[in-house]
Amino acid sequence: MFFDEVSVLAVFGRLARKIPAPYNPWAQVETHRIPVPFNSTGGTFVQAFHNQYRKTGTLIVVTTAIDAVERAINVLAVAAHTPVVYGSVVGKGDIGRVFRVIPGATACYQCILDAQAADPASFPQFGPDENGADPDRAYHQGGIPGLGLDVEIVANFVARMALQTLGKMAPTLGISDAQGDHLLWSNNIRGNHFDHPLQLRWERFPRSAECRVCGQGARPVDNPSDVAYQVAELEKLLGSLR
Repeated sequence: MFFDEVSVLAVFGRLARKIPAPYNPWAQVETHRIPVPFNSTGGTFVQAFHNQYRKTGTLIVVTTAIDAVERAINVLAVAAHTPVVYGSVVGKGDIGRVFRVIPGATACYQCILDAQAADPASFPQFGPDENGADPDRAYHQGGIPGLGLDVEIVANFVARMALQTLGKMAPTLGISDAQGDHLLWSNNIRGNHFDHPLQLRWERFPRSAECRVCGQGARPVDNPSDVAYQVAELEKLLGSLR
């Protein structure tokens, strides 16, 4: 899993090491703090990603809430056919968003961004900038008293989605699948999206045939040695990480 060293969902990092044990004592959990070291001069993270995560049965969990990192993981994971669970506490600290990207089966991260941009009324987007925070420095704004309880709730949603996705990947585990792929939770009333506190809702994001990451026109990247192309794509999509 990938997380910010001060991420409020770093609490999931403590849970993550314990999650697989009852189901598979041989399972391995690795944690990585961001920023991840990919750039136009080295491309070391791109190469390392392919070497480490193009394995059958691998699931990636990302809790950074940093758009650039999440987009980068999406590009690489879709190309590697590796499922990812994304989790974050966003908005003013009152929204939890947990969703998964299963390449070839669900909308990818870029599909979701495109849907939110095209129809924000139907596909709400709650970002860290709502609280005056730098979107590239999530979770660095001032603390909100009592927020820890909400964070624990969202961290458990992330853990549950991760387990359910593992169950979908390996049906012999006997874990029931999730009701959907994109979960929103709020502890507050939010206009037409949440009409009472502590509300859950499942969003249905469509896959886009025009998506530049997973759509019909996207260039498949199956060769781990094709680092130059992947780095160029990351820079085009993201710019440079600061």
